[in-house]
Amino acid sequence: VFMLSGPSLIYEECMSLSEEQIYAKIRSIKRYMARIKSEIERCEDKSVVIDPSDSVILSVEREYLAAAKKALEDKGYEYKKTRKDIASEIFVANIPSIEKITFSLGGYFGGYDICSIIFDGDKVVLSKSHSYSPEEASNIQLEMTKDVFLSLLNDLHIEEWKKKYDDPFTCDGTQWKLSFLYSHGQPSVEFWGSNKYPYNFDNLTSLFKLKTSYCWFR
Repeated sequence: VFMLSGPSLIYEECMSLSEEQIYAKIRSIKRYMARIKSEIERCEDKSVVIDPSDSVILSVEREYLAAAKKALEDKGYEYKKTRKDIASEIFVANIPSIEKITFSLGGYFGGYDICSIIFDGDKVVLSKSHSYSPEEASNIQLEMTKDVFLSLLNDLHIEEWKKKYDDPFTCDGTQWKLSFLYSHGQPSVEFWGSNKYPYNFDNLTSLFKLKTSYCWFR
């Protein structure tokens, strides 16, 4: 049973623990978050309603994780970042410097929907086309500022995603790719998948105003 115990209680608990015990707590929180995401990604029936929702549970667990790390540092210990921690921090730090985002979704037989987000000052321009009819591309200025769009993007916590989601047992099907181009020379970053998707993939397609007949998780 999921309990909303509060980050402050996690902090107080960790302040009474040893360095090794706090690290064990941090690893436990990370494993639980990974299990929740994995369960969502494997779920075939998306109509099931869970209270609290998975997104709420993950949001609270992130607060727990931050509280445990703060307690570790407040006790005079240094949090030893993993390579994933470092990569995640770099991704989040570079969000304000995103110049272009490209998202493609489709398959060999039906072609690909291709969406691009380009920032024109504070304006957000969404370009949409299809691989079978690129001449019919459309450009739409979204009714939100760059800061608002980037805030919504940040809420997806893409920094927690794996770089690759692949189902080796399914042939053809649906493939997708999400790439980020930066304005300050930072190397581009890509995430992709074949017949497998991150736990909050629906939120990504909604952000790109993409309505398709593709069915993920179903």
